Amino acid sequence: YTTAEDSFRNALAKDDTRPEAYTGLSKVYQAQDNADKAERLFTSALKKQGENIELYRACIKFYIRSDQKEKIPELLDEADSSISDALPEYIVKTPKFSLDDGEDYDDVQQLKLTAASGCKIYYTKNKKKPTTGSRKYTGPIQIEEGDTTIYAIAVNKAGIPSLPVRKSYTVELPIEDAPAVSPSTGQYSSAQEIEIKVPDGYTAYYTMDGSTPTTSSEKYTDPIDMPENSQTTFSAILVNDKNGKATEVTTRNYITTY
Repeated sequence: YTTAEDSFRNALAKDDTRPEAYTGLSKVYQAQDNADKAERLFTSALKKQGENIELYRACIKFYIRSDQKEKIPELLDEADSSISDALPEYIVKTPKFSLDDGEDYDDVQQLKLTAASGCKIYYTKNKKKPTTGSRKYTGPIQIEEGDTTIYAIAVNKAGIPSLPVRKSYTVELPIEDAPAVSPSTGQYSSAQEIEIKVPDGYTAYYTMDGSTPTTSSEKYTDPIDMPENSQTTFSAILVNDKNGKATEVTTRNYITTY
């Protein structure tokens, strides 16, 4: 290894633009399980030779050889446009998202991802950058209530990925106000019925002992007779049938003298 390293370094001393010398020296380092040193060899040289297309090509092949293909799009993204234009076979277009980010949605959404022909898509929902070990896209992604961040990459047949694309979505499902309950709080001397106005898509629950109603409480189906000769604290909520969210509580206090 020492002899080989000396030979390649001598070659670089004579002409430090030759990609073959960098490739040969990087293989010496890789053979000694020192891929980091091999990478530094290329990155250091590219800082000085930012327009050396063949040196970029050699670095890309090193990344492929060392199973670090995810670094290829970052390398080309930081390079001058003339470099990326000269190496189109290593440029993979990013996936397209069917939903725009930066706006709030009031219902669960279906997000579709598309990529160039022959490419596979991988994505994450945990704010981590995706790799080919991440979840593979096979169909629309359901964007649930709350905040969701989707990271996605496209990967071509050669296993080279695109740059990651990140989009964030917010879904806030609407909630009705506290239910309308009639009659209003007061004292009554004649028979009354308690009525809850229930909008479409909601179910009402109530209690008559002052406790806070839940979905385990009595379900409202028809008007309720107000208890005779009593003091009653009537409480009601609405629960969304789709997402299970409850509204605030409406409370009425009744005194009956009949």
